[in-house]
Amino acid sequence: MKVSKTLVLKIVIVLAITFAFSFFFFLYGPWVNLLTFVIRQKAERSRVQLLCKTNHQDLLKACRKLSKQVEAGHLSPGDYGIRDGRLSREISSFPKQILNLRPNCVYIDKDGRVVLTFAYGRLGRFGVQAYPKDYKNYKESIIKFTYGGRRELIPGLWYYDDSYVDNPEYDKRIEALLQKRK
Repeated sequence: MKVSKTLVLKIVIVLAITFAFSFFFFLYGPWVNLLTFVIRQKAERSRVQLLCKTNHQDLLKACRKLSKQVEAGHLSPGDYGIRDGRLSREISSFPKQILNLRPNCVYIDKDGRVVLTFAYGRLGRFGVQAYPKDYKNYKESIIKFTYGGRRELIPGLWYYDDSYVDNPEYDKRIEALLQKRK
């Protein structure tokens, strides 16, 4: 009987050590760098799509269309998850200019502001904030906006990016991307 108890104890210890080692390897293994690279590339493709390949005037019109739907009571203000794959009836009625960008979330405020967010974990968050045509608290909203640095793309449509916080020279990179669209 003693032999079987010690054998079971040894097996449990070996399994615990193996589990701990595999957990450590999972968190800090070399494949994490590969995964980070892949996510960074996805984020960059989304950023290029948003800044270089999207017609900002059409995007602003699409966002304002959502604002009008909220104002008319056809759509509730709040968060709408796009990238999670579950398109509700409300989301499927969103303009194609927004759906084609595949943001993580579309937030529609009751005051008419629309925020498209692209989130990539610790690799950053960016997107656009669109204002209705006759938005009254425009200056106050820009000051209170907390998602990192901001840059006006066209009147009423602002780009924001967390990377502005960490890199004061980041605007040069965004300017270079915007020059590609011209």
